[in-house]
Amino acid sequence: MLAELQRDFARAVRGDALAVARLGIDPTGLNAERRLAVYRNHHRLSLAAALAANFPTVEKVVGEAAFQALALSFLAIDPPRDPRVADYGRGFLAFLDSDPRA
Repeated sequence: MLAELQRDFARAVRGDALAVARLGIDPTGLNAERRLAVYRNHHRLSLAAALAANFPTVEKVVGEAAFQALALSFLAIDPPRDPRVADYGRGFLAFLDSDPRA
């Protein structure tokens, strides 16, 4: 039961509306989307920071703002599949090769 809840929460943070509904978040006060937005934002920023830590030279070459935009685009198409954030970004270099902004 806990593992299912954790999977649904992870999916909801990544934007899965069906997972949001399955969480059964109390509608009193902020709605579920507004509550999850806090976690969604933190999730995105943390993964962008992990990419910056794993690819510091790329960030230095393209600049912080451009790197942030590239990192968030990468996250949208290649979310982490491993719980170790330090390992995130194995496909980032291939992504950079295919993105005209890089």
